[in-house]
Amino acid sequence: MKKLYFPSLLFLVVVAASSCSRGGSPADKPVVTTLPGSSITDSGAVSGGNITSDGGSSITDRGVMWDTSAAFSTAHQVSSGTGAGSFSASLTGLLPGTNWYVRAFASNAIGTSYGNTVQFSTTFKSNGYTVTTFAGGGAIGYADGSASTAGFVGPIGVAVDPSGTAYVVESAGTGRIRKIGVDNMVTTFVYSIGNGGNDVVTDAAGNVYDLDVNKILYKITPTGGVTTFAGSGATGSADGAGTAASFTTAFSMDIDESGTIYVADMKHIRKVSADGNVTTLPVSATDTFYAVATDRSHNLYVSDGPRIKKIDASGNMTFIAGSRGSTDGTGSAAGFGSVYELRVGSDGNIYASDGSNNKIRMITPAGVVTTVAGTGKPGARDGDGAIASFSYPIGLAFDKAGNLLVVDATNSKIRKISHN
Repeated sequence: MKKLYFPSLLFLVVVAASSCSRGGSPADKPVVTTLPGSSITDSGAVSGGNITSDGGSSITDRGVMWDTSAAFSTAHQVSSGTGAGSFSASLTGLLPGTNWYVRAFASNAIGTSYGNTVQFSTTFKSNGYTVTTFAGGGAIGYADGSASTAGFVGPIGVAVDPSGTAYVVESAGTGRIRKIGVDNMVTTFVYSIGNGGNDVVTDAAGNVYDLDVNKILYKITPTGGVTTFAGSGATGSADGAGTAASFTTAFSMDIDESGTIYVADMKHIRKVSADGNVTTLPVSATDTFYAVATDRSHNLYVSDGPRIKKIDASGNMTFIAGSRGSTDGTGSAAGFGSVYELRVGSDGNIYASDGSNNKIRMITPAGVVTTVAGTGKPGARDGDGAIASFSYPIGLAFDKAGNLLVVDATNSKIRKISHN
C-alpha cells in the first residue's frame, strides 16, 4: 500500500516546486535597471530605475546612488519610495564639469539589487579664469628640482620679486624659504630662519621679508644674508625702531612701492617703514585682523573676521563686504569663511584666499563679491575656475604678468590663476 502512495507524493512535490518556480522564488532579489541621466545642470541631474521583478517579495526601498567613480566607494544615494515599476530621483550637490556614475537600487526582504551603471557629465559655464599648478608635485617634502616634481612642507606664504622669481615660506617649524626661479626650478633659498614663517613679501630691490611665527620680521638680501628687521621676539605691542618694537601675533603683511610694510597684528595694523621703524595705525578690530593689503593709492584692505573693510589714507575704516558663509553677493549678503590673505590687483579689485571655503574670491571696491576659482569642496583639480578645486588656500601674490599665485596649503602646491 505504501508503494501506491509514493508516486502521488512525488507528484505533489514536483507540482509544488514547479508552482514555486513559476511564482518566483521568495529567495530572489529584485530585478532593476538604471534610467539614463536627464535634466542635467552644473550641480544636479535626474535619474531613476525600472523594477521589472520584485523577486516575490514587496519592494521596501528603491532609489539611486551616484559617485565620481564607478566603484561607488564614496557614493551618495537617495531613496524614491517603495513598490515595483519605474521611478525617478533627483541627484543634488554635484560638482560642475565632472563625470558622474549612477546606478539604481531596489531592496526587498531578501536583499538589495543594483542596476546597470550609467555615466553622465554635469555642465559648467566658464567664469573666465584658468587654474594651473605652478609648482609642487603634491608630495610633502623638501625635494628641490623641477617645479613639477618639487616638494613643499607646510607652505603658507608666497611673494614675487621684480625679476619674476617667486619665494615660498614654509610654516612647519623649519624656517625654510624656497625659491622658484624663472627657469621653473625650485631651490632652497634659506635653510633655517626663525621657527617658520606666517607670510613673505619682497621689495623693489629684491629683498625678501619673512614674518616669522616667533614675532620677528626678518630681512633677507638677494644673496641670502639674514638680519632682524623689526621685532624683539617678545609678545607685545611696543612701537619703536628695529628690535625695540614688538608684535602680538602677526598673521600677514603686504608691502607698498616705497618699501613700507603693513602687518595684521591681532587687533591692530602695524606699519613698518623702509628703515625698520614700527608704528601702530589708529584703528582697531572688533574681531581680529587676519589679513591686510595695500593698493596704489595707499588705501588698506583688511579682513576682520569674515568681514572685508577699507582703511583710507586718512585712517577712516569702512565696511565693504562680508558675513559668515560662502555665497557670492554684495555687501553683507556675501559670505566668507576664513580669509587669510588679501591682495589688490592692477584692476583695483581685492582678491581674498577664503581658506575654509576652499575658494579664491574677488571683491570690487563697491563690495560685489564673486568666486574666481574653487568649487568649495577640497581637491586639487586644475582647469577652468568654475571647476577647479583647492584644499585650504592661504597665501597670495601677483606675478609680473598679473597672474595670481596661490599657496594651496593642504595640497603642498603653488597654483596659478590666469585670466582668460
